[in-house]
Amino acid sequence: PELPSIMARAAVAREAAPEPREGAARVCVELVGDVSRRALGPGEVEIAVRACGLNMPDLLQLADRYQHRADFPFTPGLEFAGVVTRVGSDCADFRVGDHVMAQARGGGLATSAIAKGADCVRLPPNFDFAQGAAFRVGFETAYHALVERANIQPTDVVLVSGATGGMGLAAAQLAKQVFGCTVIALGGADDKLQVVRKVAQVDHVINYTTSPVFADRVKELTGQRGVDVVFDTVGGTVFDQALRCTGFGARVLVVGFTSGSPSK
Repeated sequence: PELPSIMARAAVAREAAPEPREGAARVCVELVGDVSRRALGPGEVEIAVRACGLNMPDLLQLADRYQHRADFPFTPGLEFAGVVTRVGSDCADFRVGDHVMAQARGGGLATSAIAKGADCVRLPPNFDFAQGAAFRVGFETAYHALVERANIQPTDVVLVSGATGGMGLAAAQLAKQVFGCTVIALGGADDKLQVVRKVAQVDHVINYTTSPVFADRVKELTGQRGVDVVFDTVGGTVFDQALRCTGFGARVLVVGFTSGSPSK
């Protein structure tokens, strides 16, 4: 039988933005009206969205520059949190009413979204929906890079660029608060760097806007030894300087390029 439509709001991107940073402002419009509810496939769940996170991949997708390209028009929103309203077949892990945080290829900027059950996890009891919608992309990526690729150790000195962004802040928190590393945080605004210092409890902060040539300062902080791990989300000239901060055998993680210039 045909499922009843629901009154819903959804942000819809109708065309690609010229630049990632202009994506959300330029190409998303809010629509109100009847939205068809399709039948769920095996292993899928429908979620009443309570909060949706926005990350750099969302802006890249809106500019048609992300590796997972969407066909326009589409509803963006790669990570979100909410309440399960329907459960498809072959999905025994969730029930209607469960609070979950989910990842999908899009669709989160709406009042209702569909995700694979395998891409959902239960919302921890100490998380609200906003925290759940802003956790997985940043922290799972940071964990994968720092632990599964760089194999960080408590004795490492970790340099995090773009630490004032969601991904960089997650990396700084993991490196310092979970693994006990010495962390040097790089960012472009003093007020935001103070937030990083407070939240992640990093050892040092450097503003690469006022100190664009920061390699000498990093070498000074490390007794001329250099850093063991670089976690770079910025690219461009910041990445070039970060390479000059490395010590012998350092591991360099290229995670993003918010500057608009990929690391080379």
